[in-house]
Amino acid sequence: MNRKEEDRAVEQIIVRLEKKFPNEPPTSIEKTVHAQQLALARNPLRDYIPVLIEHAVKDRLRRAALHLPAAA
Repeated sequence: MNRKEEDRAVEQIIVRLEKKFPNEPPTSIEKTVHAQQLALARNPLRDYIPVLIEHAVKDRLRRAALHLPAAA
């Protein structure tokens, strides 16, 4: 996956998460997704980055909605 494809996938993730978590401010979702993307920037296996980003952000948003502590 090249950078352009990854960026397109990340934008699709943002749209899906905004629909799935309508009570969460869109800017918060976008910032969280981009922070997760940055955290994975050194990962050489780029094909899985969008999946890892979406999974991690969904987990954070679900925990926030339930007022649970962040996963370690």
